[in-house]
Amino acid sequence: MLPPGLFRWLAAMPGAHVGPVRVGPSECGMGGGLYLTERVSDGDLLFAVPHSAVMSVEAAFADPRLGTGLAALSESDGDRAALAGFVASKLLASDARSPYLATLPARSAVDPQHMLWWGRDEVSLLEGTGAHRECLRLREEVDEVA
Repeated sequence: MLPPGLFRWLAAMPGAHVGPVRVGPSECGMGGGLYLTERVSDGDLLFAVPHSAVMSVEAAFADPRLGTGLAALSESDGDRAALAGFVASKLLASDARSPYLATLPARSAVDPQHMLWWGRDEVSLLEGTGAHRECLRLREEVDEVA
């Protein structure tokens, strides 16, 4: 579920748009979903996130304090490692993006929300899908870096 401060934080950013939507428990499983609060027409803008709010590899490299080191990390270990380092630095620093960062899944033995923390039986349920291939590829990448 998204923290209540997320929409306020986002709406205050230039270029952001929060339309007739609300956040509620996902009807597809764990987490939250975005639901309409009124009828809309085809082409209506529902939600827009400005580029300045995006956590990206480009934003990581542009960071005045960490950019050079993260670019070097990307060269040696890949963009995923650089982005993970960038996100970790923002989490540790209580960054202005904190309302967004609070939405990221946290590792928990009770509620493992990311496929890296799933057991073999859970991963095997994805066999035959693109998600299964991506999960195996991601696990292999993590094993190489670790």
